[in-house]
Amino acid sequence: MSVNLKHNIAVAVFWGFIALSVLIRFININSPLCEDHMFRQTQTAITIHYFVKDGIKLLNYETPLFGPPWKVPFEFPAFQATAALFAMGGISNSDTACRATNIFYFYVSAVFLYLVSKQFFSEKPLPVFILFYYLYNPYTIYWSRTCLIDYASAAFSLGYFFFTIIFFKNTTKIYCVVFAVIFGTLAYLTKITTVPVFFPLISGTVAYMLYKRLRVDSNCIVGNFIKENKKIIALLIILFAVPFICGYLWVHYTDYVKNSSLFTSFNSSTNLFQWNYGTFSQRLTLKNWLNIFNYFYLMAPGVLVLSAAAGCRFIWRRKGKYALFFILSFLGIILVPFTFFNLYMIHEYYSIALSALVAVVMGISLYAFFYEFIGTSKVAVLACILVFTLTSLPVAIQKLRLPLFQMRYPPKNTLTDFIKTITNDNEYLIITDFSWSSRILYYSNRKGFMVHDKYVPEMGAFFKKHNFTTIISREPDPALLTNWKYIIEIKTKLYDTRKFRIFKVTDNPEILNNWHVMGY
Repeated sequence: MSVNLKHNIAVAVFWGFIALSVLIRFININSPLCEDHMFRQTQTAITIHYFVKDGIKLLNYETPLFGPPWKVPFEFPAFQATAALFAMGGISNSDTACRATNIFYFYVSAVFLYLVSKQFFSEKPLPVFILFYYLYNPYTIYWSRTCLIDYASAAFSLGYFFFTIIFFKNTTKIYCVVFAVIFGTLAYLTKITTVPVFFPLISGTVAYMLYKRLRVDSNCIVGNFIKENKKIIALLIILFAVPFICGYLWVHYTDYVKNSSLFTSFNSSTNLFQWNYGTFSQRLTLKNWLNIFNYFYLMAPGVLVLSAAAGCRFIWRRKGKYALFFILSFLGIILVPFTFFNLYMIHEYYSIALSALVAVVMGISLYAFFYEFIGTSKVAVLACILVFTLTSLPVAIQKLRLPLFQMRYPPKNTLTDFIKTITNDNEYLIITDFSWSSRILYYSNRKGFMVHDKYVPEMGAFFKKHNFTTIISREPDPALLTNWKYIIEIKTKLYDTRKFRIFKVTDNPEILNNWHVMGY
């Protein structure tokens, strides 16, 4: 068989596996956002809905969950704006647009992961191992189909890393600094807790490349190096400082917006400090660590973890940039969950930020095991694929069975459809005792107020002032209901509303008469 034919077959197989990974993710893509952490998915999706309806507003966007002025900004809405553009471009189903956007950003992150890996390894199969581990991991398949911003932030962080490396390999390519600053800024703005995962890699690699340049150009004399490379040092400061400053300013801006309302100030960075970082006592509890490591099991299932020993041996023998990439990736995986302990302990999806670096560590380890211990034969490649498939299959069946093979678009005559019939766009909903249930507001296409903890007296006047007319709860709250003169409980025979109590409330007798005429 000729060399060209072998090459063409290899290329065809490569792209065939890429295409298969895409097809897997598009199964049932029009399913409702009802997987794990549905509250966060629909919280993201509701902003997308209003971008499509009212236009994209990057700095002044609405997430109508806590009453007027309907603003509770966390991330810069790069993901939401992209999804809105997809929806405006012809994807009529908003859930599909949300999922397609996440898949898009996942593959952007995959491209950058592959390009970054090629900068560190001379062996051509190694970046492919890393890439395919990333594409076919049950964890990434599951979460890349959801409506979450995390793969967007991972894509921006990896783009930041890639263009930083390219610049330091050839400092005449000033355009790389521009792209690095753009991607770095988007990374900080989109999700500021994702960037620290890649920070050991970015800063460690830059330090390593500067040290090599220092040793060659200036004989390790720092003063001479700075004098001779003022332009590079200035660009380096810009490359690191601008994204960080933008992220810092964004946090202060969002805090200002959230603090402008009594009912959103609890979401400011100051008030969420303990929620984000957790407590020291949490870190001393073994059960909490086991909960975090359970997410790693989804990314590195079964006996695959044992191959890490081979990876360590492989790195030890080669050292240099091989060791740098492996060790700093591992460092990012360990340090960030320890820092944002509570977030990683409670939210499984936070480990999305780690999944690319887990693919690096496990990809290197698998390559080392099958190529270093078995040899470079085709049997080694097939064995690698077989072992990965067999060890991942139980996890894949457990995690992916529902979204890939059972979920469908929601049937008609549900609670949210019923809410649409008893309210209009100018009537607002109160959702109580559901704890961050943005699903009802999103699927009913209504604005409202999620009583996230418990009713407080200040809410009563606020609800009456802003035309909140409908209360949805599991159990009625007498203190809340006493704010209105007229209360009607809406009865329905819909199966999915039997666990809910729905009330229409008003002080206006004319509105009450209208409701009676309508049969409420």
